[in-house]
Amino acid sequence: MAEEWLKGNFDNPRFIAVWWGDAFCRGDASWTEAEDLYEASQQDPSIILTTGVLVGETGTQLSIMSTIIEDGSAGGQIHIIPKGWIIARRDLT
Repeated sequence: MAEEWLKGNFDNPRFIAVWWGDAFCRGDASWTEAEDLYEASQQDPSIILTTGVLVGETGTQLSIMSTIIEDGSAGGQIHIIPKGWIIARRDLT
């Protein structure tokens, strides 16, 4: 089933560009100074541009891949982007 899904996306790709705000964390397992925490709370998220083949979409997320092998046996990295984080999207197909 999975190989047919990936092969279908190879044979009929739907290319997309998505701009989205990325989450980030500040601090580690030790205590973090109040000033550092405050500065982090005031930062805007980084805006990210992801492009590739739209291989899945649900009510809450998009799934985008950059690389798919022709026979559908494997592919490259997949980005799962929550729809609530998306700023803009554009179909490129």
